[in-house]
Amino acid sequence: MTKLNIGSGRDYRAGFINVDLRDASADAGQSAHHMEFADESAAEIAASQLVEHLGFFKALCFFSEAYRALRPDGKLIIETPDIESAFARFPAAPRAARERLMQWIYGLETPGMGHVFCFPRELLEEKLRGQGFEITAVEKTEAARDNPALRITARKSGSAAKMAICRLRRALVESGLLDFSEETLSAEYEALLSRIAAVIEKTGGKPGDAALRECLYEAAACAPAVTQLFQTLAAPDGEPGLYLKAARILEGGSFTARCESEFLSIPPAPMGQSAAYKKIIEWSRRAADRVLSGETVCDACSAGETDMFGGGAYRKRAAAFFSPALLSRKGMLEFAEGAKLFALKDYPAALRKFESSLRYYRDCPETWLNLGRLCAALRQPAQSRKYYESAARCYETTGNAEAARRMLPEADEICSIIAKNGAEPAIPWRAREER
Repeated sequence: MTKLNIGSGRDYRAGFINVDLRDASADAGQSAHHMEFADESAAEIAASQLVEHLGFFKALCFFSEAYRALRPDGKLIIETPDIESAFARFPAAPRAARERLMQWIYGLETPGMGHVFCFPRELLEEKLRGQGFEITAVEKTEAARDNPALRITARKSGSAAKMAICRLRRALVESGLLDFSEETLSAEYEALLSRIAAVIEKTGGKPGDAALRECLYEAAACAPAVTQLFQTLAAPDGEPGLYLKAARILEGGSFTARCESEFLSIPPAPMGQSAAYKKIIEWSRRAADRVLSGETVCDACSAGETDMFGGGAYRKRAAAFFSPALLSRKGMLEFAEGAKLFALKDYPAALRKFESSLRYYRDCPETWLNLGRLCAALRQPAQSRKYYESAARCYETTGNAEAARRMLPEADEICSIIAKNGAEPAIPWRAREER
């Protein structure tokens, strides 16, 4: 009966395969979020003082890997800092106890010993249940003096759908697509997996044509992970079927990058982010249907009901993910560059950056406002007023009526002042994102 002690460190356990990526005394050196054990090969997995060192998204991958490696009804035992008890004790504790509690919360500065993310009990239980575990016991214990800990025991409940998602998450890690280097991207992959899981779970883990088509719709536009998805779901052992072939065509045709490029070509409108994104998703579904019917990506993108990518001319480029969160993040980066150029009084270059920011993220009133002030500085009063009007609509839609009322009087005032004496316009920062 195979038992695993993951993140063993100095806690070497007889009767277990002790696994630790950093400790030379371990039996095997493996990453907790990408273990090399076969599916359903372990009866028990212990992980003491491990998950807080992984970070949130790597911990989710560890839960997934533990589920994959455990036999049905196998047991997972996790011990981790009880972060809520540590915080509750801290205010009234004496100085020496507070020092021990702080070390327990944050970990050590030794490489690999820092605590990246400590799970509150409610969140830890929620994520374990979401992965497919049944919580069978929760104990409060003391790992050492002033080191309050949680020990959670969970049982794997057999689910073909959960196993399919575990294999897909593992394939994403192996391919390097899910590499944990960017939190927003990791979150988007987890959101995609959740949407696909909801589709697969309705089928009991055996998706038919309708479910596979829906999964293709979910994955095709937003991520170049479609090949891994359908290799896992549709053809794990045999010849590639229709959906895997379509996935390979879409990935090979840089379909995700095509979706982003077409999104950027839609003229920005105040608070128009959701409508523009919805338009591309609807178009991407039609294009996926065309690929399933035998067309190439270029044909699917340029024929019939849309003029997108007219003539099929398109230069391939990489796009990590296509989603509202990633688009708005790119818009924020362009905004920051524009603000720098604005401060340096390079108004034409700042204008270009803010216009680029707006194509990625249309719902930020400060971007429209900056463009209004820049056009005033560039002696373009008519265009300046249009941008101010758009900023006012954004502020009003987001519930900031006071800011909305200030926009048009400011537009008249700043254009008048600059026209008379060349005064410099002020630079607003993105107040909503600073809060």
